[in-house]
Amino acid sequence: MIKVRFYFPDTSRIKDRNDLVDILMWTMRKDGGIKYAGYLREQELRKDLLRHIGTRGLFRYEPLSAGKKRIMDRDIRAAVKKCQTTLPHPDLPIFVFVYPWFPSRSERAKFEGISALAAYYTIHLFIEPDSYTRLSLKKTIAHEWSHLVFYRYNPKHRYTLGEHILMEE
Repeated sequence: MIKVRFYFPDTSRIKDRNDLVDILMWTMRKDGGIKYAGYLREQELRKDLLRHIGTRGLFRYEPLSAGKKRIMDRDIRAAVKKCQTTLPHPDLPIFVFVYPWFPSRSERAKFEGISALAAYYTIHLFIEPDSYTRLSLKKTIAHEWSHLVFYRYNPKHRYTLGEHILMEE
């Protein structure tokens, strides 16, 4: 039903967000993740990763602990299972990619430690491990799931700004 992939590289050599995204892309290429990321071209995935990963506190980056990864994985799977029961998506599996996130203070407060985007059959989660909550993770999954189902049944390619705003409320 769902395939979850975590991309929190085990490295201390990150200089800036370009470097981090290069490492993420290398890791995704190595394990075949790019193939399922929902992008026709790697350059588009790279551009979105650069846009969404944030820049604040990059120097504090730490790989995700095995315990935290297990908890996140369990919560993601439970939320998707509930979403699929309530609002079924007809084409499974759905791929969930989890990346580190370095938000500004206002972004952290506004999004409760998680930013996300959904495309086709994928959900991309950007998580700040020290500030997200299990509830915010579940709410984010539900929100992004609704986008996946909506776009699956309404495959129109160009939406107006007003339509996008309504979908985010």
